[in-house]
Amino acid sequence: MEQHSLKLKLLDSFYDMVTTKKSNLPIYHGNDSKEFVPAYTAENKKVCNPLVADINLPSTHDFIRSLSEDKKVGLAGIAILKDGKLVAEHYVPPYGAGYRHVSFSMCKSVTSMAVGLAMEEGLLSLDEKLVDIFPEYTGLFTKKAMKEVTVKHLLTMTAGVKFDEVSSYFAEDWRKSFIGSDVSFAPGTDFTYNSLNTYMLAAIVTRRAGCSMLAYLKSRLFRPLGIHNITWDCCPKGIERGGWGMKLSLQDMVKLGELYLNDGAIIRDGKHIQLLSRAWIRESTQTHVEFEDTTLTKGYGYQIWCLKDGAWLFNGVFGQNVYINQRKNLVIACTAGGYEVFPEGHLVARICKFAADEENFIRKPFATIGDTLKNYIAEKRYQKNAKQLDPAYAAYIERVVKPYTGRTYDVTDYASSILPNANQMFYSLYMTGIEQLGISYKKEYLVLHVRDGKKVYHIRVGYLSAHPYIYQILDIGGKKLPVAAGCELMDRTEKEFGLKIRLYYLEEVANKVIDLQFEGDKVKIRAVGTPNLVKFMEKLFGEAMMQRTKKLGRWKDSTFLKEKMKKVLFPESEGIAR
Repeated sequence: MEQHSLKLKLLDSFYDMVTTKKSNLPIYHGNDSKEFVPAYTAENKKVCNPLVADINLPSTHDFIRSLSEDKKVGLAGIAILKDGKLVAEHYVPPYGAGYRHVSFSMCKSVTSMAVGLAMEEGLLSLDEKLVDIFPEYTGLFTKKAMKEVTVKHLLTMTAGVKFDEVSSYFAEDWRKSFIGSDVSFAPGTDFTYNSLNTYMLAAIVTRRAGCSMLAYLKSRLFRPLGIHNITWDCCPKGIERGGWGMKLSLQDMVKLGELYLNDGAIIRDGKHIQLLSRAWIRESTQTHVEFEDTTLTKGYGYQIWCLKDGAWLFNGVFGQNVYINQRKNLVIACTAGGYEVFPEGHLVARICKFAADEENFIRKPFATIGDTLKNYIAEKRYQKNAKQLDPAYAAYIERVVKPYTGRTYDVTDYASSILPNANQMFYSLYMTGIEQLGISYKKEYLVLHVRDGKKVYHIRVGYLSAHPYIYQILDIGGKKLPVAAGCELMDRTEKEFGLKIRLYYLEEVANKVIDLQFEGDKVKIRAVGTPNLVKFMEKLFGEAMMQRTKKLGRWKDSTFLKEKMKKVLFPESEGIAR
Protein backbone atom coordinates (compact mmCIF):
# COMPACT_ATOMS: atom_id res chain seq x y z
CA MET A 1 0.00 0.00 0.00
CA GLU A 2 1.39 3.41 -0.93
CA GLN A 3 2.56 5.70 1.85
CA HIS A 4 0.13 8.55 1.07
CA SER A 5 -2.83 6.13 1.02
CA LEU A 6 -1.92 4.95 4.50
CA LYS A 7 -1.67 8.54 5.75
CA LEU A 8 -5.13 9.25 4.40
CA LYS A 9 -6.44 6.02 5.94
CA LEU A 10 -4.98 7.01 9.31
CA LEU A 11 -6.46 10.50 9.10
CA ASP A 12 -9.82 9.10 7.97
CA SER A 13 -9.90 7.03 11.15
CA PHE A 14 -9.45 10.15 13.26
CA TYR A 15 -11.99 12.02 11.15
CA ASP A 16 -14.47 9.22 11.73
CA MET A 17 -13.81 9.56 15.45
CA VAL A 18 -14.55 13.29 15.28
CA THR A 19 -17.76 13.04 13.25
CA THR A 20 -19.26 9.93 14.86
CA LYS A 21 -17.70 10.15 18.37
CA LYS A 22 -16.09 6.73 18.22
CA SER A 23 -13.29 5.87 20.62
CA ASN A 24 -12.61 2.30 19.46
CA LEU A 25 -10.69 3.01 16.29
CA PRO A 26 -9.40 -0.01 14.29
CA ILE A 27 -5.79 1.05 14.71
CA TYR A 28 -3.48 -0.08 17.49
CA HIS A 29 0.10 0.85 18.11
CA GLY A 30 1.19 -1.60 20.76
CA ASN A 31 1.31 -1.64 24.53
CA ASP A 32 3.04 0.75 26.90
CA SER A 33 3.56 1.48 30.59
CA LYS A 34 0.32 2.50 32.29
CA GLU A 35 1.77 3.75 35.57
CA PHE A 36 3.52 7.06 36.05
CA VAL A 37 7.24 6.46 36.64
CA PRO A 38 9.18 9.42 38.09
CA ALA A 39 12.72 10.23 37.02
CA TYR A 40 15.41 8.58 39.14
CA THR A 41 17.54 11.29 40.74
CA ALA A 42 19.47 9.52 43.54
CA GLU A 43 22.63 9.10 41.45
CA ASN A 44 22.36 12.25 39.38
CA LYS A 45 25.22 14.68 39.02
CA LYS A 46 24.88 18.08 40.65
CA VAL A 47 25.60 21.28 38.76
CA CYS A 48 29.20 22.08 39.63
CA ASN A 49 30.52 25.24 41.27
CA PRO A 50 30.76 27.85 38.48
CA LEU A 51 34.12 29.05 39.82
CA VAL A 52 35.87 25.78 38.93
CA ALA A 53 34.36 25.15 35.50
CA ASP A 54 35.91 26.10 32.19
CA ILE A 55 32.75 27.78 31.04
CA ASN A 56 31.79 31.34 30.20
CA LEU A 57 28.72 31.61 32.41
CA PRO A 58 27.32 34.90 31.02
CA SER A 59 27.44 33.63 27.43
CA THR A 60 26.11 30.21 28.48
CA HIS A 61 23.29 31.93 30.31
CA ASP A 62 22.49 33.99 27.21
CA PHE A 63 22.50 30.83 25.10
CA ILE A 64 20.09 28.98 27.38
CA ARG A 65 17.87 31.99 27.91
CA SER A 66 17.55 32.63 24.18
CA LEU A 67 16.70 28.96 23.57
CA SER A 68 14.12 29.09 26.37
CA GLU A 69 12.44 32.10 24.80
CA ASP A 70 12.61 30.83 21.21
CA LYS A 71 9.12 29.62 20.29
CA LYS A 72 10.49 27.69 17.32
CA VAL A 73 12.52 25.55 19.74
CA GLY A 74 9.87 24.91 22.42
CA LEU A 75 12.61 24.02 24.92
CA ALA A 76 11.66 21.82 27.90
CA GLY A 77 15.12 21.23 29.38
CA ILE A 78 18.83 21.50 28.61
CA ALA A 79 21.99 20.24 30.33
CA ILE A 80 25.64 20.90 29.46
CA LEU A 81 28.53 18.64 30.49
CA LYS A 82 32.06 20.07 30.04
CA ASP A 83 35.22 18.19 31.00
CA GLY A 84 33.14 15.71 32.99
CA LYS A 85 31.43 18.47 35.01
CA LEU A 86 27.74 19.25 34.78
CA VAL A 87 28.05 23.01 34.30
CA ALA A 88 24.40 23.76 33.52
CA GLU A 89 21.01 22.14 33.98
CA HIS A 90 17.92 24.20 33.25
CA TYR A 91 14.24 23.38 32.85
CA VAL A 92 11.68 25.71 31.36
CA PRO A 93 8.70 25.82 33.74
CA PRO A 94 6.63 23.80 34.32
CA TYR A 95 9.10 21.04 33.32
CA GLY A 96 11.51 19.79 35.96
CA ALA A 97 14.12 17.21 36.96
CA GLY A 98 11.55 14.91 38.55
CA TYR A 99 10.06 13.92 35.21
CA ARG A 100 11.26 11.78 32.36
CA HIS A 101 10.68 12.80 28.75
CA VAL A 102 9.74 10.95 25.60
CA SER A 103 12.84 10.49 23.44
CA PHE A 104 11.36 9.65 20.03
CA SER A 105 14.15 8.66 17.62
CA MET A 106 16.91 9.62 20.03
CA CYS A 107 16.61 6.09 21.40
CA LYS A 108 17.62 4.64 18.02
CA SER A 109 21.18 5.30 19.17
CA VAL A 110 20.48 3.29 22.36
CA THR A 111 19.24 0.36 20.26
CA SER A 112 22.54 0.62 18.37
CA MET A 113 24.32 0.22 21.72
CA ALA A 114 22.36 -3.00 22.35
CA VAL A 115 23.47 -4.32 18.96
CA GLY A 116 27.09 -3.46 19.82
CA LEU A 117 26.87 -5.33 23.12
CA ALA A 118 25.31 -8.35 21.40
CA MET A 119 28.10 -8.38 18.84
CA GLU A 120 30.75 -8.26 21.56
CA GLU A 121 29.12 -11.29 23.19
CA GLY A 122 29.09 -13.19 19.90
CA LEU A 123 25.30 -13.25 19.65
CA LEU A 124 25.17 -11.80 16.13
CA SER A 125 27.26 -10.33 13.31
CA LEU A 126 26.80 -7.38 10.96
CA ASP A 127 26.66 -9.45 7.79
CA GLU A 128 23.93 -11.82 9.05
CA LYS A 129 20.84 -11.78 6.87
CA LEU A 130 17.48 -10.91 8.32
CA VAL A 131 15.77 -13.92 6.72
CA ASP A 132 18.27 -16.25 8.40
CA ILE A 133 17.51 -14.76 11.81
CA PHE A 134 13.74 -15.03 11.29
CA PRO A 135 13.33 -18.00 8.93
CA GLU A 136 9.72 -18.58 10.01
CA TYR A 137 8.67 -15.34 8.27
CA THR A 138 10.20 -16.22 4.91
CA GLY A 139 8.65 -18.21 2.11
CA LEU A 140 7.88 -18.48 -1.58
CA PHE A 141 6.63 -14.89 -1.81
CA THR A 142 9.52 -13.25 0.07
CA LYS A 143 11.02 -10.63 -2.24
CA LYS A 144 14.43 -11.39 -3.68
CA ALA A 145 15.87 -8.09 -2.43
CA MET A 146 14.54 -8.79 1.08
CA LYS A 147 16.68 -11.92 1.21
CA GLU A 148 19.77 -9.70 0.96
CA VAL A 149 18.94 -7.37 3.90
CA THR A 150 21.58 -7.64 6.64
CA VAL A 151 21.99 -6.31 10.17
CA LYS A 152 24.32 -3.63 8.82
CA HIS A 153 21.70 -2.46 6.30
CA LEU A 154 19.28 -1.99 9.19
CA LEU A 155 21.88 -0.12 11.24
CA THR A 156 22.70 2.29 8.40
CA MET A 157 19.11 2.81 7.17
CA THR A 158 20.02 1.34 3.78
CA ALA A 159 17.61 -1.63 3.79
CA GLY A 160 15.04 0.14 1.59
CA VAL A 161 12.09 -1.78 3.09
CA LYS A 162 8.75 -0.02 2.60
CA PHE A 163 7.05 -1.18 5.83
CA ASP A 164 7.34 1.94 8.02
CA GLU A 165 5.92 3.84 11.02
CA VAL A 166 2.55 4.61 9.40
CA SER A 167 2.21 1.04 8.12
CA SER A 168 2.73 -0.28 11.65
CA TYR A 169 -0.61 1.16 12.76
CA PHE A 170 -2.36 -1.47 10.66
CA ALA A 171 -0.22 -4.53 11.44
CA GLU A 172 -0.23 -6.90 14.40
CA ASP A 173 3.10 -8.67 13.83
CA TRP A 174 5.65 -6.09 12.69
CA ARG A 175 8.37 -8.68 12.05
CA LYS A 176 6.15 -10.59 9.62
CA SER A 177 4.97 -7.41 7.88
CA PHE A 178 8.52 -6.06 7.58
CA ILE A 179 9.96 -9.22 6.02
CA GLY A 180 6.89 -9.61 3.79
CA SER A 181 7.11 -6.03 2.53
CA ASP A 182 8.39 -4.69 -0.79
CA VAL A 183 11.90 -3.26 -1.07
CA SER A 184 12.40 0.03 -2.92
CA PHE A 185 16.00 -0.50 -3.99
CA ALA A 186 18.81 -3.00 -3.71
CA PRO A 187 19.89 -3.04 -0.04
CA GLY A 188 22.98 -0.96 0.57
CA THR A 189 22.57 1.23 -2.53
CA ASP A 190 20.56 4.11 -1.05
CA PHE A 191 19.42 5.64 2.26
CA THR A 192 15.86 5.84 3.56
CA TYR A 193 15.21 6.80 7.18
CA ASN A 194 12.73 4.26 8.58
CA SER A 195 12.08 3.59 12.28
CA LEU A 196 11.01 0.02 11.55
CA ASN A 197 14.64 -0.76 10.61
CA THR A 198 15.47 0.00 14.24
CA TYR A 199 12.52 -2.03 15.47
CA MET A 200 13.90 -5.06 13.62
CA LEU A 201 17.24 -4.53 15.37
CA ALA A 202 15.40 -4.64 18.70
CA ALA A 203 13.65 -7.83 17.58
CA ILE A 204 17.02 -9.36 16.64
CA VAL A 205 18.58 -8.52 20.02
CA THR A 206 15.49 -9.91 21.77
CA ARG A 207 15.71 -13.20 19.88
CA ARG A 208 19.44 -13.71 20.28
CA ALA A 209 19.67 -12.52 23.90
CA GLY A 210 16.69 -14.61 25.02
CA CYS A 211 15.18 -11.68 26.94
CA SER A 212 13.69 -8.27 26.21
CA MET A 213 16.10 -5.67 24.87
CA LEU A 214 15.29 -3.43 27.86
CA ALA A 215 16.26 -6.19 30.32
CA TYR A 216 19.40 -6.85 28.29
CA LEU A 217 20.43 -3.19 28.47
CA LYS A 218 19.55 -2.77 32.14
CA SER A 219 22.11 -5.29 33.37
CA ARG A 220 24.90 -4.38 30.95
CA LEU A 221 24.53 -0.64 30.49
CA PHE A 222 21.84 1.22 32.41
CA ARG A 223 22.59 0.08 35.97
CA PRO A 224 26.36 0.66 35.69
CA LEU A 225 25.61 4.15 34.36
CA GLY A 226 23.21 4.92 37.21
CA ILE A 227 20.23 5.02 34.85
CA HIS A 228 17.02 3.66 36.33
CA ASN A 229 13.25 3.91 35.79
CA ILE A 230 13.60 3.59 32.04
CA THR A 231 10.47 2.49 30.19
CA TRP A 232 10.20 1.49 26.54
CA ASP A 233 6.90 1.02 24.74
CA CYS A 234 6.41 -2.23 22.87
CA CYS A 235 4.83 -3.46 19.65
CA PRO A 236 1.63 -5.54 19.80
CA LYS A 237 3.84 -8.63 20.28
CA GLY A 238 5.65 -7.21 23.30
CA ILE A 239 8.99 -6.31 21.65
CA GLU A 240 10.45 -2.88 22.38
CA ARG A 241 9.85 -0.53 19.46
CA GLY A 242 13.56 0.23 19.24
CA GLY A 243 13.24 3.34 17.11
CA TRP A 244 10.92 5.23 19.45
CA GLY A 245 8.87 4.81 22.64
CA MET A 246 11.60 5.17 25.29
CA LYS A 247 11.28 7.64 28.17
CA LEU A 248 14.23 8.83 30.20
CA SER A 249 15.37 11.91 32.11
CA LEU A 250 17.55 14.72 30.83
CA GLN A 251 20.44 13.59 33.05
CA ASP A 252 20.05 10.04 31.73
CA MET A 253 20.62 11.50 28.27
CA VAL A 254 23.75 13.24 29.54
CA LYS A 255 25.08 9.94 30.95
CA LEU A 256 24.59 8.18 27.61
CA GLY A 257 26.38 11.03 25.86
CA GLU A 258 29.24 10.92 28.36
CA LEU A 259 29.64 7.20 27.71
CA TYR A 260 30.41 7.95 24.05
CA LEU A 261 32.52 10.93 25.02
CA ASN A 262 34.71 8.54 27.04
CA ASP A 263 34.93 5.88 24.29
CA GLY A 264 32.49 3.55 26.04
CA ALA A 265 34.11 3.63 29.49
CA ILE A 266 33.16 4.81 32.98
CA ILE A 267 35.16 5.26 36.19
CA ARG A 268 33.63 3.68 39.31
CA ASP A 269 35.45 3.67 42.66
CA GLY A 270 38.66 4.54 40.87
CA LYS A 271 38.32 1.62 38.45
CA HIS A 272 38.14 1.89 34.68
CA ILE A 273 35.14 -0.12 33.39
CA GLN A 274 34.62 -0.60 29.65
CA LEU A 275 30.86 -0.93 29.10
CA LEU A 276 30.96 -0.61 25.31
CA SER A 277 34.06 -1.54 23.37
CA ARG A 278 36.17 1.29 22.01
CA ALA A 279 36.06 -0.48 18.63
CA TRP A 280 32.24 -0.34 18.57
CA ILE A 281 32.22 3.37 19.48
CA ARG A 282 34.58 4.09 16.59
CA GLU A 283 32.74 1.85 14.14
CA SER A 284 29.25 3.07 15.02
CA THR A 285 30.22 6.75 14.74
CA GLN A 286 31.93 6.42 11.36
CA THR A 287 30.13 7.98 8.39
CA HIS A 288 28.76 4.91 6.62
CA VAL A 289 26.37 6.97 4.46
CA GLU A 290 27.54 10.30 3.05
CA PHE A 291 25.17 13.27 2.58
CA GLU A 292 25.99 15.84 -0.08
CA ASP A 293 23.14 18.36 0.11
CA THR A 294 23.12 19.13 3.84
CA THR A 295 24.34 22.01 5.99
CA LEU A 296 24.94 20.40 9.37
CA THR A 297 25.08 16.63 8.84
CA LYS A 298 28.01 14.90 7.21
CA GLY A 299 26.30 11.53 7.13
CA TYR A 300 24.90 8.60 9.08
CA GLY A 301 26.62 5.93 11.18
CA TYR A 302 25.00 3.07 13.05
CA GLN A 303 21.77 4.81 14.13
CA ILE A 304 23.86 7.90 14.93
CA TRP A 305 24.12 11.17 12.98
CA CYS A 306 27.63 12.39 12.09
CA LEU A 307 27.88 16.18 12.02
CA LYS A 308 30.19 18.30 9.90
CA ASP A 309 31.80 19.85 12.99
CA GLY A 310 33.07 16.38 13.97
CA ALA A 311 30.44 15.80 16.66
CA TRP A 312 27.99 12.90 16.93
CA LEU A 313 24.29 13.31 17.53
CA PHE A 314 21.55 11.14 19.03
CA ASN A 315 18.51 12.83 17.51
CA GLY A 316 14.74 12.58 17.94
CA VAL A 317 11.91 14.46 16.26
CA PHE A 318 10.63 17.72 17.84
CA GLY A 319 14.07 18.44 19.34
CA GLN A 320 15.32 15.54 21.51
CA ASN A 321 19.10 15.66 21.18
CA VAL A 322 22.35 14.43 22.70
CA TYR A 323 25.25 16.32 21.10
CA ILE A 324 28.69 14.73 21.71
CA ASN A 325 31.84 16.63 20.77
CA GLN A 326 34.99 14.73 21.78
CA ARG A 327 37.34 17.48 20.60
CA LYS A 328 35.67 19.94 23.00
CA ASN A 329 35.07 17.27 25.69
CA LEU A 330 31.47 18.44 25.58
CA VAL A 331 27.97 16.97 25.82
CA ILE A 332 24.80 19.01 25.33
CA ALA A 333 21.48 17.26 25.92
CA CYS A 334 18.08 18.81 25.42
CA THR A 335 14.39 17.96 25.27
CA ALA A 336 11.94 20.13 23.36
CA GLY A 337 8.63 20.36 21.53
CA GLY A 338 9.52 22.44 18.48
CA TYR A 339 9.24 22.00 14.72
CA GLU A 340 12.39 19.96 14.25
CA VAL A 341 12.14 16.99 11.88
CA PHE A 342 15.75 15.86 11.45
CA PRO A 343 19.11 17.31 12.59
CA GLU A 344 19.00 19.80 9.71
CA GLY A 345 17.04 22.24 11.84
CA HIS A 346 17.12 25.42 13.87
CA LEU A 347 17.89 23.84 17.27
CA VAL A 348 20.84 21.69 16.21
CA ALA A 349 22.25 24.62 14.25
CA ARG A 350 22.22 26.75 17.38
CA ILE A 351 23.88 24.01 19.44
CA CYS A 352 26.63 23.64 16.84
CA LYS A 353 27.15 27.41 16.77
CA PHE A 354 27.47 27.56 20.56
CA ALA A 355 29.94 24.64 20.59
CA ALA A 356 32.06 26.23 17.84
CA ASP A 357 32.74 29.44 19.78
CA GLU A 358 35.93 28.98 21.84
CA GLU A 359 35.04 32.01 23.97
CA ASN A 360 32.16 30.04 25.48
CA PHE A 361 34.60 27.65 27.14
CA ILE A 362 36.94 30.12 28.83
CA ARG A 363 36.27 30.34 32.56
CA LYS A 364 34.30 33.48 33.27
CA PRO A 365 31.85 33.77 36.19
CA PHE A 366 29.02 36.26 36.56
CA ALA A 367 29.89 39.71 37.84
CA THR A 368 28.05 38.81 41.05
CA ILE A 369 30.03 35.90 42.46
CA GLY A 370 28.01 33.00 43.84
CA ASP A 371 25.11 33.08 41.38
CA THR A 372 24.70 29.71 39.73
CA LEU A 373 23.38 29.63 36.20
CA LYS A 374 20.22 27.86 37.33
CA ASN A 375 19.40 30.38 40.09
CA TYR A 376 20.22 33.34 37.87
CA ILE A 377 17.67 32.30 35.27
CA ALA A 378 15.08 31.54 37.96
CA GLU A 379 15.55 35.01 39.49
CA LYS A 380 15.02 36.69 36.10
CA ARG A 381 11.84 34.72 35.57
CA TYR A 382 10.61 35.66 39.06
CA GLN A 383 11.17 39.37 38.37
CA LYS A 384 9.28 39.08 35.11
CA ASN A 385 6.21 37.73 36.92
CA ALA A 386 6.46 39.97 39.98
CA LYS A 387 3.47 42.08 38.95
CA GLN A 388 1.17 39.10 39.64
CA LEU A 389 2.23 38.87 43.28
CA ASP A 390 -0.22 41.60 44.28
CA PRO A 391 -2.95 39.98 46.45
CA ALA A 392 -5.42 42.19 44.66
CA TYR A 393 -4.94 40.00 41.58
CA ALA A 394 -6.38 36.98 43.41
CA ALA A 395 -9.34 39.03 44.58
CA TYR A 396 -9.88 40.23 41.02
CA ILE A 397 -9.88 36.67 39.67
CA GLU A 398 -12.38 35.61 42.32
CA ARG A 399 -14.71 38.52 41.51
CA VAL A 400 -14.58 37.83 37.77
CA VAL A 401 -14.82 34.04 37.84
CA LYS A 402 -17.41 33.44 40.55
CA PRO A 403 -20.45 34.50 38.51
CA TYR A 404 -19.64 31.68 36.07
CA THR A 405 -19.03 28.92 38.61
CA GLY A 406 -21.58 26.28 39.39
CA ARG A 407 -22.79 26.08 35.78
CA THR A 408 -22.59 23.06 33.51
CA TYR A 409 -22.25 23.72 29.79
CA ASP A 410 -23.39 21.01 27.36
CA VAL A 411 -21.31 20.75 24.18
CA THR A 412 -22.94 19.20 21.11
CA ASP A 413 -20.29 19.70 18.39
CA TYR A 414 -16.87 18.07 18.49
CA ALA A 415 -14.71 20.16 20.82
CA SER A 416 -11.42 18.29 20.66
CA SER A 417 -10.18 16.64 23.85
CA ILE A 418 -8.08 17.35 26.91
CA LEU A 419 -5.57 14.84 25.50
CA PRO A 420 -3.56 16.11 22.49
CA ASN A 421 -4.22 14.27 19.23
CA ALA A 422 -0.57 13.22 18.99
CA ASN A 423 -0.74 11.45 22.37
CA GLN A 424 -4.01 9.77 21.43
CA MET A 425 -2.22 8.30 18.43
CA PHE A 426 0.98 7.36 20.30
CA TYR A 427 -0.90 5.55 23.09
CA SER A 428 -4.03 4.38 21.26
CA LEU A 429 -6.15 6.44 23.68
CA TYR A 430 -8.79 7.78 21.33
CA MET A 431 -11.05 10.37 22.95
CA THR A 432 -14.49 11.41 21.71
CA GLY A 433 -14.00 15.03 22.77
CA ILE A 434 -15.32 17.44 25.41
CA GLU A 435 -19.05 16.94 25.95
CA GLN A 436 -19.59 18.96 29.13
CA LEU A 437 -17.56 21.50 31.09
CA GLY A 438 -17.71 23.91 33.98
CA ILE A 439 -15.39 25.81 36.33
CA SER A 440 -15.20 26.34 40.06
CA TYR A 441 -13.09 28.67 42.19
CA LYS A 442 -10.69 27.80 44.99
CA LYS A 443 -8.45 30.18 46.92
CA GLU A 444 -5.20 29.20 45.15
CA TYR A 445 -6.47 27.60 41.96
CA LEU A 446 -9.42 27.08 39.66
CA VAL A 447 -10.93 23.71 38.82
CA LEU A 448 -11.88 22.79 35.28
CA HIS A 449 -14.59 20.12 35.29
CA VAL A 450 -14.67 18.29 31.97
CA ARG A 451 -16.55 15.26 30.71
CA ASP A 452 -14.47 13.84 27.89
CA GLY A 453 -16.02 10.61 26.69
CA LYS A 454 -17.43 8.56 29.55
CA LYS A 455 -15.28 10.10 32.29
CA VAL A 456 -15.40 13.38 34.20
CA TYR A 457 -12.03 15.01 34.94
CA HIS A 458 -11.50 17.58 37.66
CA ILE A 459 -8.35 19.45 36.63
CA ARG A 460 -6.82 21.90 39.10
CA VAL A 461 -5.54 24.96 37.28
CA GLY A 462 -3.07 27.47 38.76
CA TYR A 463 -3.45 31.21 38.20
CA LEU A 464 -1.15 32.92 40.75
CA SER A 465 2.57 33.54 40.20
CA ALA A 466 3.20 31.85 43.55
CA HIS A 467 1.38 28.79 42.16
CA PRO A 468 1.42 29.31 38.38
CA TYR A 469 0.96 25.60 37.68
CA ILE A 470 -0.77 22.87 39.63
CA TYR A 471 0.93 19.49 39.26
CA GLN A 472 -1.27 16.41 39.17
CA ILE A 473 -1.68 12.96 37.64
CA LEU A 474 -4.54 12.47 35.17
CA ASP A 475 -5.78 8.92 34.64
CA ILE A 476 -6.80 8.88 30.96
CA GLY A 477 -7.95 5.57 29.58
CA GLY A 478 -6.13 3.74 32.38
CA LYS A 479 -2.82 5.50 31.64
CA LYS A 480 -1.53 7.84 34.32
CA LEU A 481 -0.07 11.01 32.82
CA PRO A 482 1.66 13.77 34.83
CA VAL A 483 0.20 17.18 33.96
CA ALA A 484 0.86 20.77 35.00
CA ALA A 485 -2.09 23.13 34.48
CA GLY A 486 -2.12 26.92 34.49
CA CYS A 487 -4.27 29.66 33.04
CA GLU A 488 -4.47 33.34 32.31
CA LEU A 489 -7.43 35.69 32.23
CA MET A 490 -8.12 37.11 28.81
CA ASP A 491 -9.59 40.55 28.03
CA ARG A 492 -12.93 41.00 29.76
CA THR A 493 -16.00 43.19 29.40
CA GLU A 494 -18.99 43.47 31.73
CA LYS A 495 -20.88 40.63 30.06
CA GLU A 496 -18.12 38.19 29.15
CA PHE A 497 -14.67 36.96 30.05
CA GLY A 498 -12.17 34.47 28.71
CA LEU A 499 -9.77 31.90 30.14
CA LYS A 500 -6.77 30.46 28.33
CA ILE A 501 -6.02 27.15 30.05
CA ARG A 502 -2.71 25.42 29.33
CA LEU A 503 -2.32 21.72 30.02
CA TYR A 504 1.33 20.66 29.94
CA TYR A 505 1.84 16.90 29.58
CA LEU A 506 5.21 16.80 31.30
CA GLU A 507 6.61 13.65 29.69
CA GLU A 508 5.46 14.51 26.18
CA VAL A 509 6.13 17.06 23.46
CA ALA A 510 2.43 17.65 22.83
CA ASN A 511 0.38 19.91 25.10
CA LYS A 512 -3.12 21.38 24.99
CA VAL A 513 -4.32 24.98 25.07
CA ILE A 514 -8.05 25.41 25.70
CA ASP A 515 -9.57 28.84 25.08
CA LEU A 516 -12.88 29.38 26.84
CA GLN A 517 -14.90 32.51 26.06
CA PHE A 518 -17.85 32.84 28.46
CA GLU A 519 -20.77 35.04 27.52
CA GLY A 520 -23.95 34.69 29.57
CA ASP A 521 -25.34 31.17 29.16
CA LYS A 522 -22.90 30.28 26.37
CA VAL A 523 -19.25 29.32 26.18
CA LYS A 524 -17.19 29.21 23.02
CA ILE A 525 -14.49 26.53 23.03
CA ARG A 526 -11.35 26.35 20.96
CA ALA A 527 -8.80 23.69 21.85
CA VAL A 528 -5.45 23.64 20.10
CA GLY A 529 -2.60 21.17 20.48
CA THR A 530 0.96 22.43 20.67
CA PRO A 531 3.17 22.16 18.78
CA ASN A 532 0.86 22.99 15.88
CA LEU A 533 0.61 19.65 14.06
CA VAL A 534 -0.60 21.22 10.81
CA LYS A 535 2.50 23.39 10.74
CA PHE A 536 4.64 20.42 11.68
CA MET A 537 3.11 18.18 9.00
CA GLU A 538 3.63 20.91 6.38
CA LYS A 539 7.27 21.05 7.41
CA LEU A 540 7.50 17.25 7.36
CA PHE A 541 5.99 16.80 3.92
CA GLY A 542 7.90 19.76 2.56
CA GLU A 543 11.17 18.60 4.11
CA ALA A 544 13.71 17.70 1.43
CA MET A 545 15.22 15.15 3.78
CA MET A 546 11.89 13.50 4.59
CA GLN A 547 12.31 10.56 2.23
CA ARG A 548 16.06 11.05 1.71
CA THR A 549 15.97 9.08 -1.49
CA LYS A 550 15.34 10.02 -5.09
CA LYS A 551 13.99 6.54 -5.78
CA LEU A 552 10.91 6.89 -3.56
CA GLY A 553 10.13 10.42 -4.62
CA ARG A 554 8.09 12.86 -2.55
CA TRP A 555 4.37 12.98 -1.97
CA LYS A 556 2.97 16.48 -1.54
CA ASP A 557 0.20 17.37 0.86
CA SER A 558 -3.23 18.03 -0.68
CA THR A 559 -5.69 20.81 0.13
CA PHE A 560 -8.23 18.11 0.96
CA LEU A 561 -5.89 16.57 3.52
CA LYS A 562 -5.14 19.94 5.11
CA GLU A 563 -8.82 20.79 5.47
CA LYS A 564 -9.51 17.45 7.11
CA MET A 565 -6.60 17.99 9.50
CA LYS A 566 -7.88 21.42 10.50
CA LYS A 567 -11.32 20.02 11.34
CA VAL A 568 -9.74 17.37 13.53
CA LEU A 569 -7.02 19.50 15.14
CA PHE A 570 -8.62 22.96 15.47
CA PRO A 571 -12.34 22.55 16.03
CA GLU A 572 -14.43 25.45 17.29
CA SER A 573 -17.60 24.65 19.21
CA GLU A 574 -20.11 26.09 21.63
CA GLY A 575 -21.57 24.99 24.96
CA ILE A 576 -24.96 25.96 26.40
CA ALA A 577 -25.57 26.25 30.15
CA ARG A 578 -28.21 23.99 31.61
